[in-house]
Amino acid sequence: MRMDAAINKGNSGGALVNSNGTLVGINAAAFQVQNQDIQGIFFAVPYQLARNIMNKLIQYGKVTRSYLGVSGQAVVNAAGDPLFSSGQALYGLLLTDVTNGGPAAVAGLQAGDIILEIAGIQFQGMQQALNFIAETAPDSEVVITIDRNGQRLTIPTVVREQLRPVKKTANWRFF
Repeated sequence: MRMDAAINKGNSGGALVNSNGTLVGINAAAFQVQNQDIQGIFFAVPYQLARNIMNKLIQYGKVTRSYLGVSGQAVVNAAGDPLFSSGQALYGLLLTDVTNGGPAAVAGLQAGDIILEIAGIQFQGMQQALNFIAETAPDSEVVITIDRNGQRLTIPTVVREQLRPVKKTANWRFF
């Protein structure tokens, strides 16, 4: 989430509200170029994500996020319309990369596969699908339905906890 508002030093890390006074996010990070006379770029965590994280911390004492180990894009043409396969509209997510050793690769997914459904749900974009996976409990099995060269396959896949070291960059300030 990006916002268009100045945040002064010492006033960061608080609530981000819209013009109606509704909480929409929590100010989280700033990117500032040193020796430049600009405010910088500020980011906020969406309220729903912050609440989800808070609930996980209260319930489990930590936050876990699952992953598949894939990259991809929505299957649409340049106009944003669905593509057609065998005379039927094909909505889905084209896998452009599958990480070696990741949960998707272990399950047998391949670059070029088109994900039609995950756990019976169709997704409009890759980010929606990855957010769904991230919120799925680690070591859970999800059924992924794909189109591989015109053949519909159902592949059970076990999502794993995403372990990623946090890197601190000199120009980033986290509140």
